[in-house]
Amino acid sequence: MSVAQRHPEQHSRLEHSSIPHSGEMPLTLFQREMLLWEVSHPYNAAHVLKISGPAKLDELRRAIEETCRESGIGELDIDLGRKSLRYQPLRSIEIRTAEGGVAPDAVVASIVNEGMNAHFPDRAHYPIRWAVVSEADRRSHHLILLYHHIASDAHGIEALLGTILPRYLHVAGIENDVPLTTSAPGLPEWFVGEARRAGIVRSLLRATAMTHRMRKSHQMPDDATEDGRTRFTIHRAPVEMLARLTAACRRRGVGVNDAFMAALVCAIADRTPDRQLNGARRKIAVGTVLSERRRVAQDLGNFFGVCLSDMLALLDRPDAGVEDVLLQVAEQTRRQKADRAYAAALSIIRYVNIRYLWPIVRIPNHRRSYRRVFPICAGVSTMFVDPVRFGAAGRCILRYHRVCPPGPMAPIVLAPTVFGDQLELCLTYRVASRSAGEAADTLAGVVSNLEAIGAGG
Repeated sequence: MSVAQRHPEQHSRLEHSSIPHSGEMPLTLFQREMLLWEVSHPYNAAHVLKISGPAKLDELRRAIEETCRESGIGELDIDLGRKSLRYQPLRSIEIRTAEGGVAPDAVVASIVNEGMNAHFPDRAHYPIRWAVVSEADRRSHHLILLYHHIASDAHGIEALLGTILPRYLHVAGIENDVPLTTSAPGLPEWFVGEARRAGIVRSLLRATAMTHRMRKSHQMPDDATEDGRTRFTIHRAPVEMLARLTAACRRRGVGVNDAFMAALVCAIADRTPDRQLNGARRKIAVGTVLSERRRVAQDLGNFFGVCLSDMLALLDRPDAGVEDVLLQVAEQTRRQKADRAYAAALSIIRYVNIRYLWPIVRIPNHRRSYRRVFPICAGVSTMFVDPVRFGAAGRCILRYHRVCPPGPMAPIVLAPTVFGDQLELCLTYRVASRSAGEAADTLAGVVSNLEAIGAGG
């Protein structure tokens, strides 16, 4: 059973911890939410790279061990009582290997699906699972990095790979004055303190109103006979689609992430006609995860940790067409980016509800409770990977995509990953809410809507 499968108040050993630890990092609010979410299901994520040339396991292991030991990435030790984490020394790493045969993508998917649905140990543990899948002709291989999300985020993993790959492939990396590190002093205080600025009462009132409005939005189906397992499906977009989409968003003055959110909302709206039977539940709520690394004074480009926040858009007219929905989304995300106290207040209200109020009124910490109280239809997690971060190794990366966890509130999450001029769209879905065919159809709808946005404007 994972450390997150029990409520924090049940950890008597951790609650009474008083010995100061070296290298402690306070948990951010987002990380504390992750621990609560893990009561319902593992909260893991994956990066999958296709790399040219044959796999060289000994050299890969050496590069990983050297990088992790130098940067302090060892055995992750989470102290719930102190609301902190630290790393104990690294002992060893394991790399799973498999032959791709005639269907390497299927082998990769099987390994990722298994890892996404498996808890990390309930003790100090190395927070990464590595795997290599070799192509039959040895002209390329797939590198899978599956990680415990409370330890890092997509940008932290990018920084880690940016150090490992040049060493592994014996090519030049980039010069960086800030080495890869697990320490970022001041980050958690800044993040949690965001909501303590002047005007927090007003922000909390607005966030409370939004939470009540959201409770009347559409609830996605959830088969009670199924567990919380997830699967994923992938679409690799043509280069010209990404170029058109980027140009169209620039002309409209909206973000590319706004376009991904709008395309997903419209795909869901087209596939949920049952919403029309209940006028009170026609709205669709969609969330998005944002990196906060650029909003702090210190350089966090090589910070191996979590620096995330989230935003919520509630679409009153999800059936109005993709152009109208895009404007609705952009207006809400623009306002929340300008008023970060409001966005932080939404997170605080959610955390307080789950951590403190639910146990009092005996609401179980289960995905079905989240679905009723916080009915978010979907989430979006966009990542722009900079090939320059990998130095000369960037030229050896043939494909790069991510698989993100939906969490208990949303049954599906779209993870667009842009690597250079390539766009990979990964849709992770909960089996209790979507069949494989329905998920593929939803992703096809997203692609169609993105094409429409790129063709307009």
